[in-house]
Amino acid sequence: LFADKVQRCRELMPDCFIGVDVMVGTRGETPELFEDSYNFIAGLEVQHLHVFPYSERPGTAALRIPYIVTQQDKQERAARMIALSDQKQADFTRRYLGTVRPVLLEHGRGKGKMHGFTDNYIRVNVEPDMRLANRIVNVELLTLNDDLSVDARVVTE
Repeated sequence: LFADKVQRCRELMPDCFIGVDVMVGTRGETPELFEDSYNFIAGLEVQHLHVFPYSERPGTAALRIPYIVTQQDKQERAARMIALSDQKQADFTRRYLGTVRPVLLEHGRGKGKMHGFTDNYIRVNVEPDMRLANRIVNVELLTLNDDLSVDARVVTE
């Protein structure tokens, strides 16, 4: 059902950036169940996973579930999901390198660059020009960086 919803979003908005929350290490999450979840998510056309480990809360029904995931296993599972997220986001972003997208530019912070997000949520960095701050401009996406942002150049028409 969820996979169908993701696919429907893709059909209606092929360029959309889809992020999902993923909790790992819940009580009852056996290694096999985690692998099933990992493989399911790997097969979804989503671009970002907000990954967080399960934490116990007093008085919740979950405390009655017998299988407890160790803290180390939670951390390892979270790390695998985060790596999957990074790969999905990088793959998505690479599809748009060389294209021109609209971006709302924000004031620069650090390294003297201005930053913003494309209409499909790709984070970009451009050379500073404070006249463009808080304006929507077209940029050409050039290079994918290790932090998953893209160096871009402003395109003037």
